[in-house]
Parts: sequence; structure tokens; C-alpha cells
Amino acid sequence: MYSILIVDDDTVFRTRMKSLLDWEKAGYTIIDEARNGKEAIEKIEAFEPDIVITDISMPIINGVELIDYVKRFKNNTSIIALSGYNDFHYVRSSLKNGAEDYLLKNQLSIEKLLDVLDSAVKRLAPKTKDRPDKAITGTDTLIQEFLLLLISGCAGSRNEVELRLKRLQMEDLLQGLIVAVAEPDNNELIKDLNESDYYKFLYSVSSIMKESVSSDYGIVVTIIGRNRILVLIPAIKNNLSLFKENYHQILSQMNNNVMRFLNEPVSFGVSDICTDIMEISYYYEQAVKALVENRFRGKSNFIAEVSDKPEADKIITLDISDEKALLDSLRGIGNFTPDAVINRIFDKFSNCSSEDIQLVLAELINILIRETRANDLSLDKAFKQNDLNYQKAIKSMNIPELKDWFAKRYCELYECMQRIQTCRQYNEHTRKAIYYIEENYCRNISLSDIAEAINVNSSYLSRLFKNDTGQNIIEYLNKIRMDKAASLIDEGKYSLKEISYKVGIQNYNYFFKLYKKYFGITPLEHKKKDSN
Repeated sequence: MYSILIVDDDTVFRTRMKSLLDWEKAGYTIIDEARNGKEAIEKIEAFEPDIVITDISMPIINGVELIDYVKRFKNNTSIIALSGYNDFHYVRSSLKNGAEDYLLKNQLSIEKLLDVLDSAVKRLAPKTKDRPDKAITGTDTLIQEFLLLLISGCAGSRNEVELRLKRLQMEDLLQGLIVAVAEPDNNELIKDLNESDYYKFLYSVSSIMKESVSSDYGIVVTIIGRNRILVLIPAIKNNLSLFKENYHQILSQMNNNVMRFLNEPVSFGVSDICTDIMEISYYYEQAVKALVENRFRGKSNFIAEVSDKPEADKIITLDISDEKALLDSLRGIGNFTPDAVINRIFDKFSNCSSEDIQLVLAELINILIRETRANDLSLDKAFKQNDLNYQKAIKSMNIPELKDWFAKRYCELYECMQRIQTCRQYNEHTRKAIYYIEENYCRNISLSDIAEAINVNSSYLSRLFKNDTGQNIIEYLNKIRMDKAASLIDEGKYSLKEISYKVGIQNYNYFFKLYKKYFGITPLEHKKKDSN
């Protein structure tokens, strides 16, 4: 594994470089980065990288001067110069001074980068073959590992913690700090991207956040999980009140820059001021709770602090009048539809803790299960999930999503119960046919299949069904299928082809024609309308 230091005063370009390829898979590790030649020299002295990739035009000490320094004092390090067309006269100087290759920024690609690195390694090999392999661990990795231990309360004694903080140049945190945790708002990214690509995205977010403030402030930014970034902001010494005013501005600047460069907002949970580094795990939990609570309430692009409001009155059970109204609505009596009752219940959640809300949600689930079974329906009719996977589904939702989910499930159960009520007026064979269709619409079934399943002649069943319902049995089956298809499109989880198969229609073109016949628009138009 060859170690690399990236040197460039352009934050966006450094971020692009770091996320351009899977460095470790290619045989490299980025041990650190620098914003100018002065920072680069300090980090070259500290880490002795095998390869330095440096921009030419930089403040304080430029790339040509940095290359000259490396050539004079670090003959075991290879240099690759970065340049735009307008700096090309500098590139000539850099090649004369000791750079072994160059890359034009506006022509940068994975292939060109790997070619240049491969050439650098070949030139580097004779210089490094006689020295033993050394474990390469960048500053970012050391900080990340230490902070994970620290927030877990497993970093050792106070003396050990203080020593590690000083070694990692984070001793400013000893005077007090704010703990903030950040997560991107776009949940679809973590679903759509594979783990490697999502980590690159998260790495870009953390890099931009880090570059949003001067290194003089001693602010620490590091990734600490699949989807979470930790931000530690040292307190302003002897002026905690002024510090509290300033950290909000710092986090806002971080979010603004992430939006500017990646067009993806992030949200923050923020702790109270921590005055003892050994208590940081408690303050980390505070920050996480602030983030999770506000996410649960459907908020985004926020900076949430620990709530200092007194706790609201607890709602530890579903109100009896609400439960009665809900049951009445399912039976078609009373003044409210099921979704109206659900909306009324959720409107009471505004001042409740998430723990209390979860208790009420559990009661709503139990009512749904009880009424579904009481009407001899399978649970997937109520939950749109196989078996009881609804439990996993609702845990990932926020309050607005949960309100919508429960309203839909209760309305669908109401419709099923109304059909059952109507069915009771029908002939026994018609009722059996309807029950069979409800359970098997997702299969490629025909009139013959239905008749065979209920042990009756198909011609007789067709006449009987039409006489009872006023509908052809296949028309009834297709209407059920199209209603289910519309519901699946609204959920937004499946492709149209998958939905076609899920409602028992194997011919994709026929599915489109049938959908337009029933709803006046194609399923694609329905999907686009939902997206808009």
C-alpha cells in the first residue's frame, strides 16, 4: 500500500480527487491533505508519504517551491504536479525541479490518474524496496478510531485521553466543547447507492464541512458510522455564552457549503456544552437524540438543540373516544372516515415524546391486526407486507409518513370490510369466488381456475356472478388488480414491470392498456404525477 498526500487550495477539487476512485482497492491510501505548500511540508515531515500530488498555483508556498523542497530533502518521495492550461509554464518548471509527471485538471479521469500513479510507483520502487514495510495510518483514520472509543466511553483514563488528544493536535477540546452529529437529509441516496459509493459521498460531505472553517478553530470533523458525521467544536475560552451564539453560525456555514457543492442538505443534532471531555459520551447521546427526535417529526435541513422545554403531559394509551371512532369508521357508522380519525389522532402528537407516540402506534397496529383477523382476511391485506415485516417498515418512517401509512392501511381495511358486507347478500358461490380473487389476484388466474377452486361449473359461475354483482367476473378481477396496482404505484417502492407481475399480469403491454382503461391515464403518467 503506497501513501499519498494531496495538496491543493481548492476544496472542491480535493474532494473530487478523494472520491474519484477506490484508493485502497487500487493499492493506495490518502494519509492526509494540505491547502498550501506550508501545510504540505509540515505533513510531509510528519508522515513521509510515498507520493505527493500537488497543485502548482497556491498561496504562501506554491507548488514549484514545494517540489523543490521535496527534491532537496525527501528523495524517497515521488511528486505528481497538477495544473490547468493557464499554468502550463509552471509545469515545465516543476518537471525541471523534480516532479516526475503531471495531470491537467480539466482532463482528469480515473484512467489517467491510475496511469500516472502506476508510473510514479515504478519509479518509486527502487527507492523503497530496501526499506521495511510500514503500517500506514493517516491522521483522519487515527482521529476516527480514537473518537469512536471516546464517545463510547472506552478511551481509557483521563491521562490517556488527554495525551491522545495532544498527540492528535486536538487539545483545544479540553477547554470545553459542543458535540454535533450530522446526517444527510436525502434517505434515498443510502438506498440507491452501494456501500462504497455512499461512503465516497459521505466522505465528500465531511471534507466540505471540514473545509468550511479555518483550521485555527480546532474543529474536528470525522465519519463515525454508515450515515453519520461527528463534529466537535471547541468552546471559546472563558466565554461560553458567546460560543453558544457562534457554533450555530459554524454549522450553518457547513450546511450551506455542502448544499453549494453537492446540492444535498444535511441536518444536525447538537448537545449542551460539555465541560469535561470524560463525559463526552453523555453529550454525544444528547446530540443523537436531538437529531433523531426531529427526524421522527418529519423535519429536514435543521440544526436541533437539546430541548429545554418541560416535558409535555404523557399520552400512554389511545384515547377511548378515538378508538371507538376508529372502530365505527371501519364499520361504516359514525361521522368520520378512517383517514379522518387517524389524522385526528396524529394531530395530538405535536407535544408528545417519541416513546409515548410509539405506544399509541402499537395500539393502532393491534387494532388493525384484530379487525383484519375478525373479518377472516390475511394480514398482508392490512399491511401490504409479507408476514409481519410492517414492524420493520414503520420503524424507518417519520411522523408524516406514519400518518399517511396508517391512513392508507385503515382505508384499505375499510374497503375490504365493505366488500365483505356486500358479499353477505350474494349467493354462496359468488362469495367464495370473491374471497378466492381477493387472495389470488396476484397469480395468473382465469375464470376456469376460480371455478375449479370453488368446485363449480365455470359457465354457471359466470352467470351467477354477473347476476349478483352486475359485473363480469374477469372485469371484477381486473378492477381488483388495477386498484392494487395504483396503491403499489403510490408506495413508490417498485418498478412498473414489478407491479405488473405483483398484480398477476405477465404481459406488460396489456397491463398498460388495462390501467388506462380503468383510470384514464397510463401507469407511467400516474407515477410521474406522484413524483411531481
